[in-house]
Amino acid sequence: MDPIISKIEMEKAWELRREVMWHEKPFDYIKLKEDHIGIHFGVIKEGDLISVISLFVNNDEAQFRKFATLQQEQGKGYGGALLGYVINDCLIMMTNSKRNLLSYIE
Repeated sequence: MDPIISKIEMEKAWELRREVMWHEKPFDYIKLKEDHIGIHFGVIKEGDLISVISLFVNNDEAQFRKFATLQQEQGKGYGGALLGYVINDCLIMMTNSKRNLLSYIE
């Protein structure tokens, strides 16, 4: 089965962030105060979450934060595929937002 890229719950992102980035820190260390307004994405391979990234959109700006891929899965293209997916999703969101604004103005 091919890996799947989808939106995930922030708690799932937290688990992978901690495992990959800060396994020695307390669990609360990996949480961002903005996580509740973020959009979290992950790569799921054979039922396991192997890569995550969080997207924060503010008006017409977007910021990617906390991009992590399991060490044993790094270098296989999963992170790049995830980043490409999120960039595309972000562009669609921003385009739709501007279209809605333009139709409201007209």
